[in-house]
Amino acid sequence: MKKIIQSISMVSSLAILTACGNLALEDKVTFEKEQLPKIEKLVINKNIDKQQANQMILTARKYAAFWDTGIEKYAKQALANDFMDLNLPQGRKQGKQGPLNASKWFRGVVPNLSAKIKEMIIAKNQVISRLEFTGNFTGKFHNIIGKGQAIKFSAVDIYTIKNGKIQTNWHLEDNQTLTDQLTKYPPTKGFELSSNAIKEGKNITANQYWNNFGCTGTNERPDLSWETFA
Repeated sequence: MKKIIQSISMVSSLAILTACGNLALEDKVTFEKEQLPKIEKLVINKNIDKQQANQMILTARKYAAFWDTGIEKYAKQALANDFMDLNLPQGRKQGKQGPLNASKWFRGVVPNLSAKIKEMIIAKNQVISRLEFTGNFTGKFHNIIGKGQAIKFSAVDIYTIKNGKIQTNWHLEDNQTLTDQLTKYPPTKGFELSSNAIKEGKNITANQYWNNFGCTGTNERPDLSWETFA
């Protein structure tokens, strides 16, 4: 997956002019007000009109904000009414409702999911966005209940934008890494068991036997205490 992402970045960067921090964004005030995800690395084709680039960036950031927060208004603002998923996952509904359902389901698995824009490339009418997702698995994934496992995986999206809206999306997620993290249990913390009534290496007394099924004890419960540690 890392090689795929690196290849996309390397090939695209050869044909595109890097413009990190040098773009005078007309929508800067809107960006700050909406608190959309920041872009760690921005690459823009030198032939793209500044106003067009601004709009494409804003649209892509709104869609990233949807995945970062789960707030549906961002997706509804970013996606065209005739939006199409070009590699629709099995079981996902086509169109705008598909991502909304997917986000809601996944936030049931990872409630504190967040998304960062690691790299964004603007070329012609397309945006290539490399996202990094993080969070903790505290929900339920199929028959597995999360125990707080850390989640971290990457995804690459290619948006075709028309009239300021995402019309199509091709995407590639590192699902193998995600699945491994969801199905791997965190290490169990150690604990120390102690008792004043039972000495280490010694048997329990006759009074502590169960008075049933042939045993003639008095059901005396020994004191037990324990302490967990990392």
